[in-house]
Amino acid sequence: MTPVELTRVLPCRCPEHARVLLHDRAGGRYLQVRVHADVGRAILAALHGVEEPHGHGLDVLRAVLAGLDARAESLTLSSDGERLDARLALRAPGGTVTVALEPCGALLAACRLRLPIFVGEFRGPPPAADGVPEAYRAFLAELDLSVLDGPSDPGS
Repeated sequence: MTPVELTRVLPCRCPEHARVLLHDRAGGRYLQVRVHADVGRAILAALHGVEEPHGHGLDVLRAVLAGLDARAESLTLSSDGERLDARLALRAPGGTVTVALEPCGALLAACRLRLPIFVGEFRGPPPAADGVPEAYRAFLAELDLSVLDGPSDPGS
């Protein structure tokens, strides 16, 4: 597992989203994770030490941890190429357990609780045979581009 730091929140082309930048300082690599815009704003506030009134479920997590006499230890992100997986490691009197969380909320919780973040196995989406997604190839096959040629008879 590679330790990373949540260093920045960047705008996204889509106004409903933001990009969280995770930096692997040892390897010099970056990983961008797309999050909802409100979570991006909350992470940005947490990075600057501003506590937001809306807890995004963090109050519930803190209450559960207190009830179990447990503490959050770290967050691990991984991907099988299809989806992003976020696992929160919890230490309780009976041992350590991992809990799957929604990735956006998990990143926010890790930032607010100042937890170390790790990246496990991370594969991108499976490539199409020729690098072009199947849905795009099907769309292109359906196009009738003959109308762009104009009339074949200049007099028409």
